[in-house]
Amino acid sequence: MNKLLQQVMEELEKLPEDEQNAIATRVLAELQVENIEKNSQLATFNRNDLESKPSGRSGWDISVYNRENQLILIVEVKRRSNASLPWVIELGWKIFESENFPKTPYIMLVFTDSIYLWSNLNHQKQIAEPSYIIDATLIFQPYFERAGVTADQINPQSFEMIVTSWLREIIHSQTFGKEGDKSQQWLVESGLGTAIAGGYFQYEDIA
Repeated sequence: MNKLLQQVMEELEKLPEDEQNAIATRVLAELQVENIEKNSQLATFNRNDLESKPSGRSGWDISVYNRENQLILIVEVKRRSNASLPWVIELGWKIFESENFPKTPYIMLVFTDSIYLWSNLNHQKQIAEPSYIIDATLIFQPYFERAGVTADQINPQSFEMIVTSWLREIIHSQTFGKEGDKSQQWLVESGLGTAIAGGYFQYEDIA
């Protein structure tokens, strides 16, 4: 068993059983989707061309609720870096404009090197530039180091687990906003940290 796989297994064992089952179901579904894509005629196209535009699917990866079971945040996770701002805005717009977009005040797009957050969406009819653009290098680097991989080496499923681990720490933090940590300042200013404190998250189905 390689070091990364061992790290993933250890992290899984720490999670509640329902979260373990959710992760396992999601990974299996993604593997099925990947196999279908590889065997389809679309596989004859240049994959770089396919990935140069935001996905057309209207779903997202993670939904975050507060302690009153109200949906507060939806999160889309992309294992990539150096995404252009127009590309990011288009992806956020596709999610916001999708038919199944729920009433929620926050959208977050997470990449290995950056985090983009739109806030106060309950009062907006459209979105443009993100409310906050955060350098995620320092946020995720400790996770990559513990896993023994770089941002370029980690696979999408493992990166999604890192993101959920990070979200879990925010949700259950007992000292959030009290330590003067500048890396958390955007969570304080946006109100997101307080909004999801004591809440929970769930994985969404593969679209």
